[in-house]
Amino acid sequence: MGSGTSWLTNYDGTALNIGGLSFPVDTVDSASELTLVDPYTGQTASGLNYTLLPLQPHNYQLAKEVRQIIDIAGDLVDAKVGPTGPAGPSGPAGPSGKNGDAGFGAIINLSEVAGQIAGSNGSYVLVPVNLGDPGITLTQEATVFLPGDKPTATAALYARARVIGGVSGLAITIGLANAPEPQPEVPTEPVDLSGSSTIYGSPGTIIPLGINLGGSKANFTVNTPEELPVMIERRVDIVTPTSSTWTLGGSGAPYAVVGNAVSTTAGLNKSGTGFNFRNGHVVVNQGSYLFSEALAMEFKTSTNDIITQTPPSLRMSWKGVVPASTFEAPILNLMDYGTGGMTLRIHWEGNTLQLQLHRNGSSENIISPEATNRVLGTNQLYEAEWNDNPSGDGGTVTFYIDGVQLGSPVATSSKPRIAPAASLEINASAGNTSQGINDLEIESVKLSVGKPDIKSNYEAVKDGVISVTDLQNLVVDARNITGNQTARHLTYTANGLQTYDVEIVVGEMQLPAGRAYKAVLEDWSSGSAVEHPNHLVMTKPSAQNCKFEDASLYGSQATWTEVLPMGPVPSINGINYYCEGIRIGTYVQFQFGYDWNTATMPNAPFGDPSGKDSYMVPHKWKILDSTGAVIARVEKPNGEPLNATSSPATWQGTYDGRGVAQITAANPFYPHGTTRSGVIWRSHDPVEYTQQQIWSTVPVYDFRVPFASKTGFSVNGGDMRIFSDGQANGFANYRVMSWEPTTYQDIQAQAAATKDPWKGSVYNPDGAVPNAGVWLKYTPFNQMGRSPITGPGGVRDDRQVMPEMVALYARDVTSKRPHDQRPMKQIALDYLTGYVSDPYHAFENGRNKPLYKGNMRRNIRCVTTTMDRDRPRHPRARPITCRAVVHTNGPTAAAHSE
Repeated sequence: MGSGTSWLTNYDGTALNIGGLSFPVDTVDSASELTLVDPYTGQTASGLNYTLLPLQPHNYQLAKEVRQIIDIAGDLVDAKVGPTGPAGPSGPAGPSGKNGDAGFGAIINLSEVAGQIAGSNGSYVLVPVNLGDPGITLTQEATVFLPGDKPTATAALYARARVIGGVSGLAITIGLANAPEPQPEVPTEPVDLSGSSTIYGSPGTIIPLGINLGGSKANFTVNTPEELPVMIERRVDIVTPTSSTWTLGGSGAPYAVVGNAVSTTAGLNKSGTGFNFRNGHVVVNQGSYLFSEALAMEFKTSTNDIITQTPPSLRMSWKGVVPASTFEAPILNLMDYGTGGMTLRIHWEGNTLQLQLHRNGSSENIISPEATNRVLGTNQLYEAEWNDNPSGDGGTVTFYIDGVQLGSPVATSSKPRIAPAASLEINASAGNTSQGINDLEIESVKLSVGKPDIKSNYEAVKDGVISVTDLQNLVVDARNITGNQTARHLTYTANGLQTYDVEIVVGEMQLPAGRAYKAVLEDWSSGSAVEHPNHLVMTKPSAQNCKFEDASLYGSQATWTEVLPMGPVPSINGINYYCEGIRIGTYVQFQFGYDWNTATMPNAPFGDPSGKDSYMVPHKWKILDSTGAVIARVEKPNGEPLNATSSPATWQGTYDGRGVAQITAANPFYPHGTTRSGVIWRSHDPVEYTQQQIWSTVPVYDFRVPFASKTGFSVNGGDMRIFSDGQANGFANYRVMSWEPTTYQDIQAQAAATKDPWKGSVYNPDGAVPNAGVWLKYTPFNQMGRSPITGPGGVRDDRQVMPEMVALYARDVTSKRPHDQRPMKQIALDYLTGYVSDPYHAFENGRNKPLYKGNMRRNIRCVTTTMDRDRPRHPRARPITCRAVVHTNGPTAAAHSE
């Protein structure tokens, strides 16, 4: 084997290393021949570089290195313990070492370590470790666990000079890099999706039973427990009075709004330079005006444009001094241009006021009865109140001056339309100041708004026959119950044949050991874990007895319970750390979410995120059971905290000639989470449906229509956190994406070794390398290549009814990805789970829910910005900026501020 070598024969305890691969040596037979323990499986060639690595403690070279260290450091050590004493008797011979069972595959930087003084700043040693036992008796031991599924994990061994108990010596530390601590080993319940008919609720509350009959036409009877007050909830529409006031003193703009009718951020700002002050009030002149941001008032929507977004009542109040010479003027304008609004005006005909009602570009002018008490040039209160006729056309308008009603209400033929984007203006209309006046003194303005609301009344239920509607509206009125109650049972029977039992527990949810009970946030900002005091005990039901509402899906899954934390959520640096959960049988799913708190974003999810910190601190989540045992940790795959400071949020490194990031093992990319991204933890993998169930309920892909992503340029997009510009051909092509994180070099090797019989340019280096920074396995904050550059739908073949991998799995549950034969089931599940990472999961009133839930025609769109307010322009030329953008791709529709 060797040529020109001079190996020491009969020397045991070595390993042959060629190209980074190690082969334990059985015997060195001659100066140029040796025998391996196992057959040689490496490359056969001439002129290869090799190394013989020492394995045994008596190896000559190792002994030489140790003597060199002792020569350098001996005086330093001896100085601390005194002079060397006489030699002692020889100890017993130790057991012989083992050959081949253990060894070092490679030792990095060993030559740099040799010669270092003990305790000085030395080089580290990274040791890829092979399996085996030490073969000696250990007097001290420390164990770390190197996961077998982490090929990039390494061991680090280093020494420090220490004095312990008056004895000087070296503290030897072994540690691991890129190797997570093993997840806790706890008893695991087998997955059981049978659901539960137990309903929980807290004393002092109303507890809905959540009975959903799936459109049943059966006849029902009910039997209620005597110990609990079971009631029927009757919900009726009501109008709740609200009001907001702006006081315009001499303190300067913006003038804050006080009250509960409009957004608390909708203060009045100045536009123009024609302002001064008189009597402690603002005075505005023609060409200038006051304006607010969107008032964010919401009213019921409808497909009928004649009635949609009509306020039940709205009173506009303006107080100040209108100059005596005024002919007419818009003193208070509530408007979303082109949609609708209301304008209060001084009218030219007699001593009258005017209210204009606007809807979809049309207006109706309502003029007050003549008012002898209208005296321009004096400080007066002018008001007009709209009241809707909910059962017919139009409504009425009533006018007031200084609180005195002017004649009878005036009937209208139309209704005003008030959208959330409507804003308030004084001395202008939609930015048009042509009808504004000089010397308009304003003391205050006010909006009094009747808002639609729902009131619940409760009626006792009697045992016996009950309608479907009443059965589905049953609740337990526990408002007068002060303590926990034992379980009680309610039963209902369909058509006198099948009886269903509902167990009712007034008290906290009880969970067995080993099942997820609470989530605890660990703040790693300091480099070590600090538990947040707000533990999230996930036992507060938010919805129970849940079923699919679709009749065809009603029976496809057992009932589940949705839960929230029992107490307040953690909040750090203006960001709330949320958790919502699902419980179904033994299966538990927690979804962690992050959004700005109300102090930072008062109208969340809407508002301007400029200047706000959107990155969470480095953190982990611990999942505990009811006994306090940790059953899981949520962290990065390598064991680091989420958003760890070890890597930047935006990748930094070398790019190739096409601007593609050259990801390496030493410089990887891992995404950081931001507000409105989320993380999912599951106790079990979900149980799949049968092929027949899927075919019966899901649209199935027609294989006659081919997909078109076999070429490296057919999938375009980019991620600004990885690439130096906004686009990279081949980016996020699931056909060639690795399952786990990879590198620029390794993905080329994977692509070259593809098992796909239909080769396309996606498997060429240029097609493969854009995917080095993305992967398909679900890990926290991994978006699988979806990015704002490609749109909310993400990668090219995700922008359709179903992502391609999901469509292929639905068509054939046994299908595999041609590239590596990985089951499409695994890819589809992880890809769907990854939607939680996309930063579109906004929280509204503390809940992560679709913005259109319960209000499918909710008006959510761009609103007016403050930019260029002072620039003269046509009144219809309104500069806008997107403040609330709605995204409906993915499993949840949510808002994203841009």
